Amino acid sequence: MYYICIPNGRFFLIKFYKMKINYKKQTILVSIISMLILSVMVPGGPVETRDLSYMDKMPIIPLLFNVFLTTLAIFTLFILPYFMYRKQKWAFTASILTGISYILVFALDLLNIFPSVPYPMPRLLFFFEIIGLVFGFILSFWAYKSIKTTKNNYWNTKSSIPKWIKLLLFVIFLFGVYVVFFSTNAVLNK
Repeated sequence: MYYICIPNGRFFLIKFYKMKINYKKQTILVSIISMLILSVMVPGGPVETRDLSYMDKMPIIPLLFNVFLTTLAIFTLFILPYFMYRKQKWAFTASILTGISYILVFALDLLNIFPSVPYPMPRLLFFFEIIGLVFGFILSFWAYKSIKTTKNNYWNTKSSIPKWIKLLLFVIFLFGVYVVFFSTNAVLNK
């Protein structure tokens, strides 16, 4: 494989021989980045500034959507990276589904299907949604490559969860409930 480099305006080719990518580590990193991208787009936050108060007629819709997004974020930031690091194959499979979920969430918003608003999307939100969409594809692809390029004896079949992780997950759950309350309240009371 050849790449063209342009230092100081001169063209030349560099050949890379069998460049190896550690898909497993990259999948963990992209999982965390995907969540961080999603987290800045919480309704009522600094990026999601659209008026979604028309949803107050059916408050269950923004509530369920915020529960889904918060669950996706918590799963992507805390649960999947931990179990991917612990060499659990199911976590990489779940990362494929998580990446597809990110793709669907951002594509539906970019296509103005849900949430459907009568005015154009702010540029900053559009920028973050495009980046989130791209990272959703990357997350799914790298998780798939991690599974396909890894030998079966690599995977850890033990899945015990330490007590401190269980406590951390409980605290994260409580924080998630707060985030759902905050974002749903921000949507309905704008």
